[in-house]
Amino acid sequence: MSDVVQLTRQQLYDRVWSTPAWKLGLELGLSGRGLAKRCAREGMPVSQRGYWAKLQVGKAPELN
Repeated sequence: MSDVVQLTRQQLYDRVWSTPAWKLGLELGLSGRGLAKRCAREGMPVSQRGYWAKLQVGKAPELN
């Protein structure tokens, strides 16, 4: 049995934009894609593919 994690919308938004989706998904018991789908249902924007890789190498990622 897994523990249910409850976050406010603002807490989830902050975590989505400070942690890669695959890593946050693991913390929350979801896949990265599952997390993205939940965010989409809430109308919450998520980073585009490659966003975190570009940050790592010092490039400015596009925000869509």
